[in-house]
Amino acid sequence: MIFRKLSFFCIAISLCFSFAPAAQATHIHYLDYADISSDNPVSLSAGQSYTYAFNLTTDNMLLSEVSSGADLGIGSYDPAENLHYVYLKIDPNNRGRRNSGALEVKVNGTAIPGWENAIPLYGWGVPRDNPSDPFNIIGSYIVSVEVTACKDVTVTNINLEGCFDSAVATPAPATIFLLGPGLFFLAGFKKRLMKI
Repeated sequence: MIFRKLSFFCIAISLCFSFAPAAQATHIHYLDYADISSDNPVSLSAGQSYTYAFNLTTDNMLLSEVSSGADLGIGSYDPAENLHYVYLKIDPNNRGRRNSGALEVKVNGTAIPGWENAIPLYGWGVPRDNPSDPFNIIGSYIVSVEVTACKDVTVTNINLEGCFDSAVATPAPATIFLLGPGLFFLAGFKKRLMKI
């Protein structure tokens, strides 16, 4: 009787776990702010510059799950994960709209003439080995942004945002190995019944 119960238990557990979904990637949206805001703006006279270096691997970024919008709190990007894209947004007096020639922008030393929000800095190609990385973000994961005023301007927001994959590990079903012993015990029990 004990063998029968044990075999059914082993089979049931192993089957339950064998149909569990494989590890899946969760798309994480991140938002990384420079140290300026509408409460703490930077006022620049014509010709003045402001520089801020974002570091995707150490900055405390706001994280959320893309499909559900669930708030994931504060965190950083782990280079072991797949970085999908990086966008830069700059707000010189006209939140979220075109710059209108108020600022010149450089990213990692490269000028971006005629920029317009949102500025694409990195895009993960498909297939994965063909990304667009014109600003050499991969490797250092640092995005140095320099804005230079073409006229007197107040900048209230500079941020990076984008998406990366975070692998959600579904536990490997070690109990699948119980299937063998379960079947073995069940076969032994059946053989024993046949002898009776």
